[in-house]
Amino acid sequence: MPEYKYTGRTLSGQLSKGVITANNPEHASSQLREKKIYPIKIEEENDRDISEKLRFSPRVKTKSLALFCRQFYSMLDAGIPIVESLGLLAKQTTNKRLKKATDFLCEEVQKGSLLSNAMKKKKEIFPNMLIYMVETGEVSGQLDAVMGRMAEHYEKETKLQSKIKNAMMYPMIVSIVAVLVIWFLITYVLPTFINMFAGFGAALPLPTRILLGVSSAFRNYWYLILGGLILLILAYKMYVKSQSGRYRIDLLKLRMPIFGNVNKKVATSRFARTLSRLLMSGINIIEAMDIVHKVIGNEVISRGISRSMDNIRKGGGITGPLGDLNVFPPVLISMMKIGEESGSMDAMLAKTADFYDQEVDSAIEKMTTLLEPLIIVVLAIIIGMIILAVVTPMFDMYQFVG
Repeated sequence: MPEYKYTGRTLSGQLSKGVITANNPEHASSQLREKKIYPIKIEEENDRDISEKLRFSPRVKTKSLALFCRQFYSMLDAGIPIVESLGLLAKQTTNKRLKKATDFLCEEVQKGSLLSNAMKKKKEIFPNMLIYMVETGEVSGQLDAVMGRMAEHYEKETKLQSKIKNAMMYPMIVSIVAVLVIWFLITYVLPTFINMFAGFGAALPLPTRILLGVSSAFRNYWYLILGGLILLILAYKMYVKSQSGRYRIDLLKLRMPIFGNVNKKVATSRFARTLSRLLMSGINIIEAMDIVHKVIGNEVISRGISRSMDNIRKGGGITGPLGDLNVFPPVLISMMKIGEESGSMDAMLAKTADFYDQEVDSAIEKMTTLLEPLIIVVLAIIIGMIILAVVTPMFDMYQFVG
């Protein structure tokens, strides 16, 4: 269950603050009233709150989580008890933060605590989705099967992230090298030619004077330029942390000319795969959607999922608000409708996730195919302007000498 931070007052008027576990805000409110606390404010304590508290302790990477779940599954499937499995995992894990967390889990389980409750105390390490799945596995007695599904989930997530990083690696390297070359030309090469032309008394054309000003700024005021870049990066990070800022940035990611299509297909694959895993483990649709909306990683889609949850609570369907987003393709919406009517939503979503995993590969390939010539054209324009700034004074100088 999610946790909610609350602020309320007791019958005596004393202010009371704390955290309560409940299915939804209404459930949290009713629990507080039973305790004679009248709520003033209730808000969900989501992963973003935790990450802000632990700003310098980022989550463990999905690759490490995939290995953790895979090894845990293998041990449980072989009949090794949970405590022994956790002890062996702590010895085998190379990630220091995950190793400490696994040692903690082992100690808590030895004391009689449930594994899911122990994981809740280490939310900075273990994602909400994994905790919910483990809790479901404990209730159903199928913890080994759940860990197997989570291993597959994080392995596919790792492959997806790796594909995106590899696709962006070449354009990034080319761009960085190009920026360094252009900076070297403007800062060191161009001034040499300019001084030579000025020695002949030739009047410098406008493009040359502009580049000369840029060159002078880079050489004399580099610290101001660097400081400005740092301030821009900090301002961007602060803007992204705000709810409205994150929404606008995520909306831009979905509407960008080249990257938007890739981002939509990645979001579709991630949404379908995550919801499918949760439903297969027996989690009801409301709780499953609640988990997905926290882990989807896009505020625009997250809000659409929240509207779907409200629609389900009112007795409506799940696909209406999702279709209104204009983010998910019609294939996904149609498959979900069929699954909703036939009672096989998890199977339909699993097939859709597999299909869009392949679509992501195709979209990434098309993106890199478009990016490479685009980068070359941009570089050609910039270098052409630099060459023009150098060549034009040469012609002027020849005319002057003549």
